[in-house]
Amino acid sequence: MNNYKLLKENDLQLEYMSFGSGKETLLCFHGFGKEAKDFLPFEKKLGNKFTIHSIHLFYHGNSIFPDYRLERKPLKKSELKSLIEQIQKNEGFSKFSLAGYSLGGKVALIVAEQFRTDTENLFLLAPDGIGSNPWYYFASQTYIGQRVNQANVKNQWVFDFLFSISKNLRLASKKQMRFARSKMQSEKQRRRVYQIWMSHRKLKSPLKVLIKDFNQRKLPVYFFIGKHEIIIPLNPIEKFVGQLKYGKLFLMDSGHTLDTEEIGKLISTELEY
Repeated sequence: MNNYKLLKENDLQLEYMSFGSGKETLLCFHGFGKEAKDFLPFEKKLGNKFTIHSIHLFYHGNSIFPDYRLERKPLKKSELKSLIEQIQKNEGFSKFSLAGYSLGGKVALIVAEQFRTDTENLFLLAPDGIGSNPWYYFASQTYIGQRVNQANVKNQWVFDFLFSISKNLRLASKKQMRFARSKMQSEKQRRRVYQIWMSHRKLKSPLKVLIKDFNQRKLPVYFFIGKHEIIIPLNPIEKFVGQLKYGKLFLMDSGHTLDTEEIGKLISTELEY
């Protein structure tokens, strides 16, 4: 039975849904602008092995992060860890596997880092957090970029100006430019981008540290990315997988949007059940 649950800690509220009936546990994190229910197709192939808890990232569903205008500090790794520990306690499990798509992949990497002895498998679907994005770094990690990003929320001309620079300097492909414009057309869309970027900007780990850690733990890490991907760069992921002793890369016949049911089939085959 599908259901949504809420947990609260200080000024944070996290919503998640549960499905499946397996003895093992799988925690899922969706992508930017997506939903927890995007992982429901996993139930068909994985529901007998896993009980699945799919989590709404902040600014999605009913997961609440304080208003960006209150100058609240960004989400800390320790806060994310504490929220996951609450889910462990509420649902009665200790060890778990992780799945994350796009922005959710970045979150899943942090959870895997924080729960060294509890994480059993890591499934990353077109994950953010592996390759570098100069615009994201500028807009979320530098003082000037944050101010420009904030001004962009209510001023369409700021986005148009940055868009023009990117186009003239060929900092992004035509497909990437179309994707960016589709996500930034209205003030509501631009505010959401700003909120999500600012609230998650401290969730990062040096890749060399992750590689060493995952290899020491013998953690199986599975990557799924589209052959026609235009958002997440493939080369850094291939390099990252190449340095993992227990890493495996699957190239899907798709773009950034992946077939979750097909990935569920591949996971079930890999885990041999």
